[in-house]
Amino acid sequence: MKKATYLILAIAAYFLFINASCDDKNNPVNPNGKEIESNTQTITSTGGEIALSDGTKIIIPSGATSQSTSIKMSKIEPNDFFPGQKDDFVILRFESGVTEFNQDLEIRIPVPKKFTNPANVLGAGGEFDFTNKIMDITSTTIENSNGKYELVIKTKHFSGYAGHFWERPPYSAGPLDVPYFNQGSSNYCWAACLQMMCEAIEPSDHEIFDWVAKTGIDEGGAGQDFILRSTQLHSEIKYQTGGYPEAKRWQYLSAQAMDTYLRDRIALGYPVLVMDPFAEHAILVVGYSGNTFYVHNPNNTGSTNIGYTEKQWKEFKVDSLGKRDLYVTLCIPKALSSTRMQTVNITNGTIQIVKPKIGSENSMIYGFKWSPTSKGYGFFENAGTGKLVDTLPDGIETIKIKGIEIANASRTQSKTFNVWVDIWGQDNKKIHKSFAPKDPVTVGPNSLRSYSIDIPVAEFRDSTPEVATSYRMQISAIEQGGGLVDDESIFFTIGPYDPLNGTWDITTTRISTTSKQGNWTVDDTTMVWIFRVKSPQTIFVADETGEGSDVQLERTKGSRSFRIYGKDEFDMLFLDIKCEFASDNYNNFEGTVTFWSDEVVNSLPRRYSSTGKFVGVRKK
Repeated sequence: MKKATYLILAIAAYFLFINASCDDKNNPVNPNGKEIESNTQTITSTGGEIALSDGTKIIIPSGATSQSTSIKMSKIEPNDFFPGQKDDFVILRFESGVTEFNQDLEIRIPVPKKFTNPANVLGAGGEFDFTNKIMDITSTTIENSNGKYELVIKTKHFSGYAGHFWERPPYSAGPLDVPYFNQGSSNYCWAACLQMMCEAIEPSDHEIFDWVAKTGIDEGGAGQDFILRSTQLHSEIKYQTGGYPEAKRWQYLSAQAMDTYLRDRIALGYPVLVMDPFAEHAILVVGYSGNTFYVHNPNNTGSTNIGYTEKQWKEFKVDSLGKRDLYVTLCIPKALSSTRMQTVNITNGTIQIVKPKIGSENSMIYGFKWSPTSKGYGFFENAGTGKLVDTLPDGIETIKIKGIEIANASRTQSKTFNVWVDIWGQDNKKIHKSFAPKDPVTVGPNSLRSYSIDIPVAEFRDSTPEVATSYRMQISAIEQGGGLVDDESIFFTIGPYDPLNGTWDITTTRISTTSKQGNWTVDDTTMVWIFRVKSPQTIFVADETGEGSDVQLERTKGSRSFRIYGKDEFDMLFLDIKCEFASDNYNNFEGTVTFWSDEVVNSLPRRYSSTGKFVGVRKK
């Protein structure tokens, strides 16, 4: 019976998954929307009128067409495209053998009945893209025709059309409480704005770089068309928030209507992403008062007054738009539920992983950067300007966290945080290392502070030889006297561990010499040596200053023993180290070292060797 029950649950889960996946697309069940009502008429060159029962009509003037043509006007269910807002939208579809007309046609849409005071209603309309749910707002007016208020759209060609209505907004609304994220040195302003919007609606573990990963947009930035039409983007917004994004494009003749649209959305509690064609930049509008709008600008470079900055309506410069200039807006019509106003943000360059210079081998800094990889970020050579490195090499020594951002978008409260860094080994590696806060971080209202710390790689590194290990690093902001407020995690992989690599405290003790004069080249001493394996047959050996040379290496896979030896230009040995690591760790080894040198005996040169005990302890 249990097996049958499990099978039924599995089948049910499968169909739930299929339905959920389909729901993420734009109305996949009926992509053209459900037809509520239609009227078909034959229109001749003398013109005519087609009307629906609610008074919506299209007026075709005389001479608009030179031939008789059948025109069908259909009213489409708005809820299929704008769930929860069906009474605010009217959507029309036109079908005809003629798509281009000689004169302007007039589409007249009465103000919907939900608005009890039509004289106080505003709106905008234009072409409607059924596939992407985009309204291309054109020059529209609301006219009083014998006491009946109608939205008037003029056009010379047929397409889908829609009207959007809203009540005249109040004098001021907001600012809305929206968390703040900075774009850093990147061009991902649009992703930072989306992160702010979605985090305000539904707090999650989703980060800015997840937008980059899901969409594949590179550092060149996202264009307006991407924000409008990307089904990947819109599906991800729906997945993160449960709300369908509302995208509009405002032409040069209609941008004045954008003013009242922004106010309406803010008054309803919805922030609006605005793509500015002049600055080629995205901002998030979160409030207004009179002609002053309050915005979260993701490229704010200051540490105070990071959000809610003022932007006058005249600064939008809509009167300066050319015919090819367009404003784009994107809104998620869903109530804000987040109370998390403090956020952690890892931006470009704020994590650097350092491989130090050893002898002739150059140092390298691997810089963190958002990038359209499968994770949305990566580590790049030359502090972020070079090529992407999927696996960091053995030999890296320090993770430098340089200015992780802690933002506080509260306008009234200061917050003090302890910032913890935790690193876990993945791939079934039971590794966990916590790095305690250096100092508390106090962030004032509407401000941003940063946190920095250096983490030695040796303190968390998996010591299993010949195995690459992936790690998760989590940075957590914990409020003093409270709990976890926000955290952010990234993943990275370090290549196979070579136990010889590192800095060693070396102790030598004399054992024997073949010198006829009692000379020794091995002393009872302690010194510091650096080993860096360069290939299966070559190892760089240096003193603590980094001065050294390449010598030869012999090892057998799976064995804990090794041999390091050097030959001169005559192929004569001058150094021979034979050691074995301890049976229970790779931080200690023991064996012998032999040096060869020359001495003069009876006026003749003679080569002799000195052997000593050779013990290494890894230096921390």
